[in-house]
Amino acid sequence: MAGSHSTEGWVDVQKNTFTRWANSHLSKKRMEIDDLYEDLKDGLRLIALLQIISRQPIAAKYNRNPKMRIQKLENLNLIFGFMARNNMTITNIGSSDIVDGNSKLVLGLMWTIIKSYQVGEIAVDGVSGKDGLLLWVKRSLTDYPTVDVTNFTSSWTNGIAFCALIHKHYPTLLDFDSLSPNDAVENVSLAFGLMEAKFGIPQLLNVADVAGNPKPDDKSIMTYVSLLFQEFASGVQKKKAITTICKAVAMAQRISECKTQYETSAPTLLAWYADKCQAWTAPDQTASLKSGIYISFYMVLFKIQALLLQFNDYKRNERPQYEASFVELESVMGRWVASCKNNHRDVPTLSPSFDSIAQLRKQLQEVEVQYETACRSHVLQCQQTDAILNAVLLDLTKLETWLDKVNVDFPQDESIQPCTNSADAEQALEGLRFFHEVEVGRYQQLLTRVHLAVETKL
Repeated sequence: MAGSHSTEGWVDVQKNTFTRWANSHLSKKRMEIDDLYEDLKDGLRLIALLQIISRQPIAAKYNRNPKMRIQKLENLNLIFGFMARNNMTITNIGSSDIVDGNSKLVLGLMWTIIKSYQVGEIAVDGVSGKDGLLLWVKRSLTDYPTVDVTNFTSSWTNGIAFCALIHKHYPTLLDFDSLSPNDAVENVSLAFGLMEAKFGIPQLLNVADVAGNPKPDDKSIMTYVSLLFQEFASGVQKKKAITTICKAVAMAQRISECKTQYETSAPTLLAWYADKCQAWTAPDQTASLKSGIYISFYMVLFKIQALLLQFNDYKRNERPQYEASFVELESVMGRWVASCKNNHRDVPTLSPSFDSIAQLRKQLQEVEVQYETACRSHVLQCQQTDAILNAVLLDLTKLETWLDKVNVDFPQDESIQPCTNSADAEQALEGLRFFHEVEVGRYQQLLTRVHLAVETKL
């Protein structure tokens, strides 16, 4: 009985599956199992296998070259002791059963190891082991309504479930819509081939063990599917981790860019606002007119008009650029602060503070209004003064003309001959009366108006 070929199909399938599974791990130590029932008898390969999958030492000392039965039993007893310490339930299997090559008990021991370290470690939303593995399969195939997986036997016989799992995680590897449930052999062969070629997952089962088999061995299917979970679920986690890392890196880069942009632009903008607050100091509206020099007045008027042209050019060309810079700086500051808050970082200390820049900007807006108002008022005053001066000049011209006429009509020269008759005397007297009563009063008013204009408006 021991080590004999069993007529029960599941025994051969499990032997094949468990052997290939063990060899996928033992290859790391350059060890291999040829015959599962024979090669486990001395315990050496079991010790190596358990050390690899548990990442723990099995025993401080063990017999590395067992020849006698007692030496083999001692090694196996160390293995069973290790399994007991790690809460691995072993029922009705002892060291002697392994040394004797009891096929079903050897398979039972191997399944206990696989269940504990391969299937048992699977956990999906608090569901572990076989149920967790089945839950993962069902969730993975939610978008495949024609694939209904309810167990680890008949649900896999046509190979569609294997192909659907591959297509779910790597849709470019196969044309799922072209597959037919009636082509079980082709489907299983395709899935097993892709798993091994693309992902390095060993083909634990033969195609004939699954394809067309109304009830494949559940432990073998479960062992194989657990390898798919290990590959695909870890791949998803890797993708999530990579995505998370990429997001974190991108966020850190955005924060760094915002910091650099703010610290570069803010001092420049602050200095520009301060400079313009000084540059656009409103001119004195009367200082230039106190000299009383007529030509100086026109020079001042020309200067004020030139300043207005310069200010209008500034408003059209220079200021919009810095206004756009202010809006951009406000946006950068908002993104920087928000990114730090949303990613649980300390709120940055802005230097110079945005509030100080905003306050200086407001001050500049007020200064600009005052400057433009003062300049335009100055121009208006100059224009009014120009009109007054023109009026005064006109009055003075009239007065000068009248005085010239007076000098002609009433010369101070003693050579003027006196009147010789009454008619001439009467005419001269009438001229004097008109001069005193009319013209002197009128031109006195003219002179008074000129004097008043000079005193009050110039």
